[in-house]
Amino acid sequence: MKKSAAAEKTRFSHAALLPAEIVTILDGYSAPSVLISADYRILAANHAYRDHYARDRDPCQQHCYTVSHDSEVPCDQAGEQCPLQNSRATGEPHRLLHVHHTPHGAEHVDVETRPIRNEIGEILYYVEILRHVGIASTDSKAHGLVGNSPAFNRMLELVQRVAMSEATVLLLGESGTGKELVARAIHAASKRARQPFVPVECSGLTEPLFESELFGHEKGAFTGAYTRKIGLVESAHGGTMLLDEIG
Repeated sequence: MKKSAAAEKTRFSHAALLPAEIVTILDGYSAPSVLISADYRILAANHAYRDHYARDRDPCQQHCYTVSHDSEVPCDQAGEQCPLQNSRATGEPHRLLHVHHTPHGAEHVDVETRPIRNEIGEILYYVEILRHVGIASTDSKAHGLVGNSPAFNRMLELVQRVAMSEATVLLLGESGTGKELVARAIHAASKRARQPFVPVECSGLTEPLFESELFGHEKGAFTGAYTRKIGLVESAHGGTMLLDEIG
């Protein structure tokens, strides 16, 4: 009984700190962020969340899925994965891509959920951080990457993940499925976005031209080399190179 009473006291003391302590932490995030209870209720929201999602109403004490999805049931009961449900099940942070309804229309959002624990390790709340994914749209009239299917959203998750790394990426797909669009999206979401994006059509390069086109040559290096030529690899320095039809 004493242990239970102590736990309840800890929960109460943390709840009492919620208005001052937690809201201050939330406002430290530039992205829309909320504090959520295990039953999906929004307990606190930062200014960015209120500006982007609230629609002139107080989001606190509403369910998160009501505000972001106009839904009456949690995401996992509506055929979607739910980051909060996954964090509840594992006790670990979880991240996935959702499509949220906003006053500006439907948007792709990278949702990250982080459990908040007390001194004895019990999960009290969950912080949910929502980052707009600007490299894709749900509007069929938009240019670039457009979609809203589970497969499309899974692809977008992978794009977001790999864009932050320096890894070489292999894109597979039939001709016309948008591999170059995906490559451009990876570039746009990366730290190299301000640097060049250089696509190279490999199927049009003969073997004698391949080395010269990619790596350049100096004046006089071979017959017909009248000037110095900068290769495409050097042109893409600091940016991204797409080797199209590399197979």
